[in-house]
Amino acid sequence: MDAPRTGLDAAGLSARETYRLLTSCLVPRPIAWVSTCDARGTGNLAPFSFYTMVSTVPPLIALSISLHQGQEKDTLANIRQTGEFVVNVVTRELLAPMHACGERHAPGVDEAQLLGVRMRPSQRVRPAGVALSPVRLECRLSQVLEFGVHAARLVVGEVLHFSIDSEYMRDGRLDGARLDPVCRLGGPWYGVLGERLAAPDPSTPST
Repeated sequence: MDAPRTGLDAAGLSARETYRLLTSCLVPRPIAWVSTCDARGTGNLAPFSFYTMVSTVPPLIALSISLHQGQEKDTLANIRQTGEFVVNVVTRELLAPMHACGERHAPGVDEAQLLGVRMRPSQRVRPAGVALSPVRLECRLSQVLEFGVHAARLVVGEVLHFSIDSEYMRDGRLDGARLDPVCRLGGPWYGVLGERLAAPDPSTPST
């Protein structure tokens, strides 16, 4: 007998209820810890977990940035101004400062400077990257798309440069098990990769 199920029509849910359901269902989510700067060079550092890749040729990634009180967040405003940003991969050691960057700060505040996050100049773009992040993706803005009633902005960027700490490379490839990035779960929770499962052998009959 099938287990009892709870059915919820999306049309009858509030925006908050929908958010809680989606962020609990779509797990784990990679975290884009995005560093940007405005036209004057003032930095900004903020995490986003609505984040994925789009294509490999050219290498495109996308992150969704919602409005805050009807206004664009500093991250998106900076990306529009400069056309550039850096995605920094988050490890367990970087969890605390990354989470702190997600708190509300006044417009124009440099979170890295405020929280003591050491930054390092990038190779191809103006915004600096997080020095202790093992993988940094230096990106150029490709396009901004708008979706939904609340006008979430989907930012698509082209990766111009991959900056990877050599200790995480093995036989010319990035060792994901060694990297062990932090991921976002539902509610206040984060996770790490933990156990990895090999794909089943298709020649092995199922039981």
